Amino acid sequence: ADRDYASTGGHGARVDIVTEGPRTVATGGRIVTVSDEDSGGKDTVLVLLRQSQAAAVAASSLAEPLAVVLTPDETSA
Repeated sequence: ADRDYASTGGHGARVDIVTEGPRTVATGGRIVTVSDEDSGGKDTVLVLLRQSQAAAVAASSLAEPLAVVLTPDETSA
């Protein structure tokens, strides 16, 4: 999680999850919480996803790094 993330997005922000390639693993997730190294351990983003996408993200995270990409919210476009 980027330390400046709180100023660009945060709770409720719409995101996609991508990995190398780039390959999109999940779309339309919503940020639940963001923590940084100061909270102990690595920077972490908790994302609310549909069950089918959550399983794909969990499986992908075991083998490769993932990135959270802020995406426009359809209601704000």
